[in-house]
Amino acid sequence: VKKSSDLIWRNQYQKWSAMPGIQVLLAADVVNEKWPWDQGPVTQLFDKAKISANNAIAMMCGPEKMMTVAAHELTTRGFSDDSIFLSMERNMQCAVGHCGHCQHGSQFVCKNGPVFSFGEVKDTVSLANY
Repeated sequence: VKKSSDLIWRNQYQKWSAMPGIQVLLAADVVNEKWPWDQGPVTQLFDKAKISANNAIAMMCGPEKMMTVAAHELTTRGFSDDSIFLSMERNMQCAVGHCGHCQHGSQFVCKNGPVFSFGEVKDTVSLANY
């Protein structure tokens, strides 16, 4: 659960959103009464986002389940698998791909990542896993 109080750039959000060509959309699961943004999952913001899949890329970090749901949602909105990037976190022990702790399908986060295109990992982060 992401709390609005956990977000560290609180003083910057209004400044950023006032800049030309910048759209700031934020959502938190748990909010306080002073939170001026949305409450709920990040995917609810997609309808508000002013983006075109033709000239955009998506870069995500966070819980794997959230990134998977968001990536699938972006593909329904015209994003290609190769224009969506996910930061895959894993417990790395050896950092050279021998121990297997960070293996993600056929990939090793320590050697091949930690950032992968959705196309590279979508078979191992299937919504069926959740």
